Amino acid sequence: MGFGTIAERLNLDLEAHPPPEPPGDGRARGAWAKSSVADVLKNPKYTGCQVYNRRARRSRGGTGVYNPPEMWVWSTEPAHEPLIPKWMFDELTTRRTAKRGSRDGSGQNRHPNTKHVYELRGRVLCRCERRMLGHRHRGHSYYRCWPKDNNCGRLDKFGDHPGTVYIREDALLAAINTAYQECLFGHRRMQVLTGGLQQADVREQTERAERRSRLQKQAADLLRRQDNLLSQAENADPTDPFTRGLRERYNTLIADHQQVLDQITALDQSESESPSAPTADDLSVVELLPHLAMNLDRLPPDLRARLYELTKLRLHVAHEADNAMIELTLPGDGIGALVAVAEQAPLEAPPRQEDAGPANLQVNVGVNAAGAPGTNQTPSARTRTRCELLVSATLEITRRRRRPDGGAR
Repeated sequence: MGFGTIAERLNLDLEAHPPPEPPGDGRARGAWAKSSVADVLKNPKYTGCQVYNRRARRSRGGTGVYNPPEMWVWSTEPAHEPLIPKWMFDELTTRRTAKRGSRDGSGQNRHPNTKHVYELRGRVLCRCERRMLGHRHRGHSYYRCWPKDNNCGRLDKFGDHPGTVYIREDALLAAINTAYQECLFGHRRMQVLTGGLQQADVREQTERAERRSRLQKQAADLLRRQDNLLSQAENADPTDPFTRGLRERYNTLIADHQQVLDQITALDQSESESPSAPTADDLSVVELLPHLAMNLDRLPPDLRARLYELTKLRLHVAHEADNAMIELTLPGDGIGALVAVAEQAPLEAPPRQEDAGPANLQVNVGVNAAGAPGTNQTPSARTRTRCELLVSATLEITRRRRRPDGGAR
C-alpha cells in the first residue's frame, strides 16, 4: 500500500485519524498528505532509539537531503519507549523498498492500451527478493525475473542468478489452491499446522544453538592463538622486528575476538527481540474459518483478489529448486471479512477423510504480534493482544526455465 493510498483512507475519517498539526496556522492543511504519511512511516525514532546523521548538514546538496540508512548512527541504548520493535521497522522498510515505483492494487491498469490483468501482480518474488514481472508468451501468463533489467546494480550480489527465471501463472495458481485448501479450509488443517508448528520450533532452536556453538568455538580458538603469541613474545627482544610483528598480530587477534563476542551478544539480543514463537493457542484463529472444499478457479476474479488481499498472499520462488514458498497471513481482527469471502466460494465434492493430502507440502507457522505500542509480547500477553498468524507452505511446482543455449524448457 502506497503513501497516497494510506493518506486517502486516513482522510475518510478525520475524527478517528486526526491529521498532523505543524507549527503555524498557515501551514496546516487539515488533512493527511503523502509526505506526512511518509514522514511517520520512515521515522526510525519510533523504535525507541536515537538516530543521528539522518540528514545531510554540510554536504550532499543541503540540509533537506536524507542520508542513506547505512550512514545512520543508532544509539546503543533505547532513548524512550518504543512504538514498534526494530525488527518490524526493518521488515517494513525492506518491503517498502521492494515495492517502490509500483502502483497499488492488483486491478487492471487504467492505461487505455491495457489488455491483460496479471492475477498475482506484485505478489511473486524471486529468490533475489525482487518482484517477478508479468509477461505474456504464446497465450500464457508468466512471471519472470530478468536480472539485466530489474536487478540493475546488483549483479555482483546475485552472481549465480540465471539470465531469466520464468514461472507459469497457472502452475502458481494450482499451488496456491492447494495451500488454501490444506492450511486454511481443509479438514486436515489443524493436523498440518500443528506439525508445521513443531517443526518450526525445533528448527529455529537448532539453528540458533548451532550458530552460537560455532561462535563460541571461534572465540575459544582466538584466545588460544593469543596465548601462543604471548608465549613466543614473553622472553623476546621488544626491539626485534619479529617481536613487533607478533605484537601487531596479537592486537589483530584481540580485535577479531571482540568481534566474535559482539556477534554472540547480537545473537542473544535478536533472540529476545524477535517475534514471540507461536504456540498451539495461536492456531485458534484458524478454527473460526469454515471447513470448505474450495476451488479457487471457480471463484470470481474479484473475490479471488479480495481473498489474496485479506490473507496478504506472497510467493517466493527459488530458481535453483522446483518449488515455491506461499505465505498466508490470517488477521487477528477482521477475520469475519475472510469468512464472508470464503462462504461465497462454489463448493467442490468434499475430500475423503482418509486422504493424506499432497506429499510434497511443507508448512511453517509463525506469529506477527501487533499489540499495544511499547508492550512486550510475552506468552501470556500475546493471547490478549491482536496477533497475525503467518503460514508458510512450500510446494513443488512445474516452472518454465531457460536452457544454457538460450532455449526454453
